Amino acid sequence: MTENIIEVKNLTKNFGSESDPMKVEAVKGISFSVR
Repeated sequence: MTENIIEVKNLTKNFGSESDPMKVEAVKGISFSVR
């Protein structure tokens, strides 16, 4: 579980740098579902 959360955090950082709202929201949904 912790490894998945770390991967999600890395994804949010990468998508955040791309500044793509759709991707950011999609990753946020994944992070919430993991929690």
